Amino acid sequence: KPNRFSSTLNMIFAGQFRAGKNQDILIHALHDYIAQTGDKNLVLYLPGSGDLLPVAQRLAGDLCISESIVFPGQLNRREMLELYNNCQIAMVPTNSETFGHCIAEPLVLQKIVISRPVGVAIDAIEHGSNGFLFETTGELIQILLKIRNMSPEELANISAHAKETGEMFRWENIAKRHYQEVFRNLF
Repeated sequence: KPNRFSSTLNMIFAGQFRAGKNQDILIHALHDYIAQTGDKNLVLYLPGSGDLLPVAQRLAGDLCISESIVFPGQLNRREMLELYNNCQIAMVPTNSETFGHCIAEPLVLQKIVISRPVGVAIDAIEHGSNGFLFETTGELIQILLKIRNMSPEELANISAHAKETGEMFRWENIAKRHYQEVFRNLF
């Protein structure tokens, strides 16, 4: 099996293109990272639809990084799973998340999550251990630089810790904890 952390780094943010989802932050960060490093071995997948999709597509074109960003449109669950399985990194640039499926699902799938400190990311992600947290575009660029300088083994270790963290979000584990709590309260 080839090392999934070598050569091209595939990143994903699954979200609707609307205010507060902040795909523009990812596009600007990717542009600035490429401008600083010349490293074009990154692909950012931005599935979804919405009013701001044409704005994001135009921004990628204006910054001359259209070849590094894929806009696959609205995907069904099977297509999303396939896309997640082809990525190593899940990005979450949003202003807020309620439950945070875009954080929990990639953790369960053993993806390294790079998120703003929103929703469950605040409690689930330990910066540098099982993912990364950022507030600004500059911090996101520094995280990308750090990831590109890490060995495949170091990245695989972070990915493994992400999977361990993700186990708490599996429905069977949630149900098991719930039933254990119910039985503890009965006796």
